[in-house]
Amino acid sequence: MYDLIARLTHVLQAHRENTAGWCVAYSGGLDSHVLLHSLAGLRGQLALAPVDAIHIHHGLSEHADHWASHCLDICEQLSIPLQIIHVDARPSAGQSPEEAARDARYRALAQRIQPDSCLLTAHHRRDQAETLMLQLLRGGGVQGTAAMPEYTQFARGAILRPLLDCNHEQLLAYATAHDLHWIDDDSNTNTRFDRNYLRHQVMPALRQRWPSVDATLARVARRHGETARLLNDLAATDLQQLRSGSSTCLDRLALGRLPLARQANLIRYWLKIGGLGLPGHARLDEILRQIHQAGDDAMPCISWPGGEIRRYRNAIYAMRPLEAFDSGQSAPWPDQERVQCPGQQGYLVRQRQQGEGVRVSVWHQDRVTVRYRLGGESCRPAGRQHHHALKKLFQEWGVPPWLRSRIPLLYVGEELAAIIGYGICAGYETGTDEAGYVLQWRYSD
Repeated sequence: MYDLIARLTHVLQAHRENTAGWCVAYSGGLDSHVLLHSLAGLRGQLALAPVDAIHIHHGLSEHADHWASHCLDICEQLSIPLQIIHVDARPSAGQSPEEAARDARYRALAQRIQPDSCLLTAHHRRDQAETLMLQLLRGGGVQGTAAMPEYTQFARGAILRPLLDCNHEQLLAYATAHDLHWIDDDSNTNTRFDRNYLRHQVMPALRQRWPSVDATLARVARRHGETARLLNDLAATDLQQLRSGSSTCLDRLALGRLPLARQANLIRYWLKIGGLGLPGHARLDEILRQIHQAGDDAMPCISWPGGEIRRYRNAIYAMRPLEAFDSGQSAPWPDQERVQCPGQQGYLVRQRQQGEGVRVSVWHQDRVTVRYRLGGESCRPAGRQHHHALKKLFQEWGVPPWLRSRIPLLYVGEELAAIIGYGICAGYETGTDEAGYVLQWRYSD
């Protein structure tokens, strides 16, 4: 018990100065109850920033309401504010119930974590060993077998797992000594789920033969974590060199000059920091094959759940799978600083600049609308002598074909005035002594 409190104290003190608040992910089970109770006892001693808790109501068990009520009672006893968050944890097609519940839980936690706050989870050494084993059985690489880091950035704050070096027996001893009452989730014994099968059928046999297996596997996870960080540092350096004049794509020719293993490492890192799902090993091999071997005029697209990679000319793009889009829609742009981009995420914003952008007077002379390319559009770009088809201009500017029907266009009456983010048509540009609006498409506020 002393080791548990000493370990918790040491970890919290290491992160106390940079933490604006602590939030416990509280399920009501043994592990999170021990974390919550011990943290409550250390508040005054360590002069901690505010402490609160979050309980995720998955709605998957008939006992879920009772568990939420139990958690509320415990938090009231400990004078710790509790948020109860209801989530939809039903799995989608091809998704396991475990994965769906975990994803729903972390999405909800990410939305609630406050800036510079620290989310505390009660994962311990046994959880780490199980996670490593599951990753090995699924064919995970070094990034996967690094398992769970003790501290990592999360949403607007961070996640800290202060009990990661504590064993299950220490938590149970603490709970018994303090007469704690916790929830036993009956689904935790259902060996239909991979982790439960490993926990109840495989790991006990390994512990009987090798009693220190949990500590050994946790040590392996730490070593793999160190290796993973080195690989990420290498990928970050490579990524800086391979940006194809843009933050959204990579230079294919420069990528091809790297050894194949570094190419794969870079692609995985690039997708991860972009918030995209990671492809399996076979799909990653297919990505590298197609982006290098497809003909010069080809535009390969390799998709997987949560992401896709495309190639246009010598640029490689990573994105979420494109949804169907109706390019026939339009919306007015009143005389105001921003409007919702019709049919797409984000806002169209105008910023007043002297001698730049679209003339301010445009908004005073006729109806201004936002539309999209339907085919056959043309304009004479400011500073040029002749009209050009919009299709040709997009080719000249290197706009990938799959984006061309999604680029917002500014119309004044029935005349194309600007291709937002790319160019202004002659007659609508701002003179050097005039005020203008620079138009941008922003994905968030």
